[in-house]
Amino acid sequence: MTNTIVLLEGALVTTNEADRPMVSALRGLGININALPRETLYVLQDGITIELQARESRAVQVLSEQKINIEHLSL
Repeated sequence: MTNTIVLLEGALVTTNEADRPMVSALRGLGININALPRETLYVLQDGITIELQARESRAVQVLSEQKINIEHLSL
């Protein structure tokens, strides 16, 4: 199923109590990306790229902070 995106448990959340049963029913939902319009695929790709860049930036920041902390301990 290389053309399908499966949403992992916890990927969908809601703060609205009325929507919780619907969100619970969507567990294991699969999306066939071949059926999506091209514009939707571009938006999805942009969103994934932005999230990956944010995660990479946070990881670099954490590593930098750890390096600084280790340098302070060494002194």
